[in-house]
Amino acid sequence: MIRHIVLFTLTDKAREDGLEQVVEKIRISAQNMTQNIPGLLTAEFEMNQNKNSPYDVIFYSEFDSVKSLEAYQNHPVHEAHRQFSLEYVSNPQIADLYQNDTQL
Repeated sequence: MIRHIVLFTLTDKAREDGLEQVVEKIRISAQNMTQNIPGLLTAEFEMNQNKNSPYDVIFYSEFDSVKSLEAYQNHPVHEAHRQFSLEYVSNPQIADLYQNDTQL
């Protein structure tokens, strides 16, 4: 299993449109990816509860293999999610955690 974690800051547009509404829209889009991208086991988008962090929101996902994570990067549903989210999030910081038994 691979854990794919992305930290973001929210844009001024997200603040103007209302943080709760924006986060909910992106959360729904992330759930849509889980239902439509093979190998994506879970996808969550939430506000960061660490108030000392420079990042406002966290995208957490799990994949069944490295190949699934790689395929996800260019999957049309992910591309649509990414395009939708671009006006609301910035400064992505990405981490991928591989478990010992991960299938490459």
